Amino acid sequence: MLAVELDHIAEILEELNVHQNISSKSREYSKTIRQAVWDHTITSKGIFAYETDGFGGQIIMDDGNVPVRTLYLGLGYYLTISRSYQCHILVSWIETKRPT
Repeated sequence: MLAVELDHIAEILEELNVHQNISSKSREYSKTIRQAVWDHTITSKGIFAYETDGFGGQIIMDDGNVPVRTLYLGLGYYLTISRSYQCHILVSWIETKRPT
């Protein structure tokens, strides 16, 4: 979500027409973070891993702070309803239907 907030900072600075260097750096960092997330955290199921270890290991679970992965769209991380977002919805639905 840091990438989203960096974009928000850039938008505010651009609207005020101040600190263009900070605005451009914010956009640059946001783009780098987003690309890293897409490059390194998408699992074989097509969803985001909760945690990666840097060696290819991934943990899949919901985040206690954002309890439902489908909220990512509302938080501004997804700009459109992407394939990964659809996979999140499907996997979340399947997980809730599993017998305990």
